[in-house]
Amino acid sequence: MRNLKGVGMTCNTARRSVLKRMMLTGFVLTPALSTLAGCLTRKTSISPVDREAHFVAISDVVIPRTTTAGAVEASVPAYLSMLWDQGILSIYVDDLIHALMERSVGCFPALGVRQRSALIADIDRRSYSTANGIGSSVEVGWRELKGAILAGYYTSQAGAEKELFYELIPGRFDPDITIGPLDRAWANDWRALLVS
Repeated sequence: MRNLKGVGMTCNTARRSVLKRMMLTGFVLTPALSTLAGCLTRKTSISPVDREAHFVAISDVVIPRTTTAGAVEASVPAYLSMLWDQGILSIYVDDLIHALMERSVGCFPALGVRQRSALIADIDRRSYSTANGIGSSVEVGWRELKGAILAGYYTSQAGAEKELFYELIPGRFDPDITIGPLDRAWANDWRALLVS
């Protein structure tokens, strides 16, 4: 056996030492990695069809059709489903859907627009008036879903080109401009993090 330079041990000894360390690392990390894998799996009792129906109903309440297309016409529910499938929306969104199902006695999408709006308004009011800023899992799910709806709508063609005002060549800076009742808003928070 040849001696490793500067180490003072033979190849067999070095190999055994490395293998022992690798096995020890594997034994130590295996429970941690399996726990982490359990945290990452999404266990839910809501079927994809029910979730999609709730995404449609909630999107319609948040951005209904007016003179421009609403969130449903802008394909926001499909965008939300894609976010869910990719794991971008958290499990708190399912907590929100469960809460809506409980408060609507099982079928939130079948409620009338006023009833759905009242339920959403109540959750919205509680979500943004929480003293510590975090709130329950339902409130966290609502803030997350509302932000995703707004981001999905205002990055769609209907939201970006029809709903928002776009000035192709901005003029000079006028801090005091008059805004009439028929003027459109400007987009300033595309990620919808500051919307309340």
